[in-house]
Amino acid sequence: MKITYKYSKKINEGIIVYKKNENSFDFVSDKIGDISLLIDYLQLNIDSLTNQLVSVWGLHPYKSWINITLDVPQFNKGIVEIENNYESGISYREEELNGWKTFYDNQNGWVCIGERNVNGISIMFATDVCIVIKGNDIKSLWLKPKII
Repeated sequence: MKITYKYSKKINEGIIVYKKNENSFDFVSDKIGDISLLIDYLQLNIDSLTNQLVSVWGLHPYKSWINITLDVPQFNKGIVEIENNYESGISYREEELNGWKTFYDNQNGWVCIGERNVNGISIMFATDVCIVIKGNDIKSLWLKPKII
């Protein structure tokens, strides 16, 4: 997997929600991806035409979240591209994206999945959906959902 990024004011606009009764995230937008990278059962979506990350959705039970005060990175808006030989319509489980802990800060509403204290490139690629990259690795996913 090769990760590239560029800063841009144009991101995928939408709304990230967490549905407690379904234990799941959903990103409501006109633009959805057709390839998924799995973080356990959470799906990080890629648009196969552009290789761009566009959204996140899927099962992620809140009962396993660790309540903690989070130091939220400063995110720059941008485009993140994931290049690989992925086929449209398929979900892929990358070993390094599994078994991550989830942290939740009930004071500011941020959810961090993965490493919460990593220095890296922090990019918001969709409304309130962010990623931290270090080298050529995804280190964490940051979400600020509306909880319903």
